Amino acid sequence: MVTISVITPTRDRGAFIEAAVDSVVAQSVPACEHIVIDGASGDDTLARLKRYPHLKIVSEPDRGLYDAVNKGVARARGEVICLLNSDDRLLPGALEAITAAFWDDPAADAVCGRVHVGDVGTSNGDIEIGGPAMQRLRAGDVISGIPITNGRFIRRSAFDKVGSFDQAFPVLADRDFLGRFWLAGLRTTAVDRAVYRYGTHPNSLSFGPAAGQLAYNSEAIFLAQTRLEQGATGRARAFYRRWLGWAIGYALVRGLKDGAFSEVRETSAGARSLLPRWPAEFAAQAIWHLATRTERRGRPV
Repeated sequence: MVTISVITPTRDRGAFIEAAVDSVVAQSVPACEHIVIDGASGDDTLARLKRYPHLKIVSEPDRGLYDAVNKGVARARGEVICLLNSDDRLLPGALEAITAAFWDDPAADAVCGRVHVGDVGTSNGDIEIGGPAMQRLRAGDVISGIPITNGRFIRRSAFDKVGSFDQAFPVLADRDFLGRFWLAGLRTTAVDRAVYRYGTHPNSLSFGPAAGQLAYNSEAIFLAQTRLEQGATGRARAFYRRWLGWAIGYALVRGLKDGAFSEVRETSAGARSLLPRWPAEFAAQAIWHLATRTERRGRPV
């Protein structure tokens, strides 16, 4: 049976952290360790964590979410990494299902289950996301879809092959990582059940009001442009060209909608110069995005 290290990055999440830890404690198959990387919280997070002597806690200033995640991965002893946000929960039986899937498919680089999404304070109104194709991961899921990052339980060895989360992209480091995972040809096995619950609230990075806004789109442009300028070739070049075209087009559409079109046009000028045929790339990704939109709507739980 594989061993699983659960890593929880947190900062000032005292209102949520106990539910996250309790969801791991309640698993029928235990994690080999639960590492909490706290970014020097100023609230009662650490006081609440004292209730759990089994936790491995590191509390110190960091450079944000993915710096904390990288610290946790570097310390992990398990064969498989589970990334559990402090405002989320593992669903009952999750670790049992994941370990069974790795047992059945020992060559898998990752295992992914479906996820629930709903208000952090109640499970009423949850939706379930993640069909088999989305779980196995496609290029389009990374670029504009829902990559269900935390529903993915990733072998520690995959991080050795792909690298850590890149601090240059403080919001989109997870998509960047999964893009490199996909480009490396690493394989994910889909599990036919939900294993993870995302809790939505106003300060959520993934589902709060800031998700999808102009700063997010600007970082997407910067990410794809950076990878192309670093000399991506072959399949990687095609992938980042598609991502850049989508990011430019989406940012311009969003800027027009938000009354900031001139600002976006100016900030994206360099990227458009790098990729003059960006409208074609944008159109191709838009067609994929529209064709798969029913997958992203989710199903009522």
